[in-house]
Amino acid sequence: MKIFVAYSIFHQALAIVFAVLATASVTFALCQASLLMPA
Repeated sequence: MKIFVAYSIFHQALAIVFAVLATASVTFALCQASLLMPA
């Protein structure tokens, strides 16, 4: 049971890190696009 809890916490942390990386990459892509295409 302890192993399952540890795995669940690790999985949740991994999901949070992945979400932060995805958000950062999307934000970076949007900034690059806005810089490349002046309004």
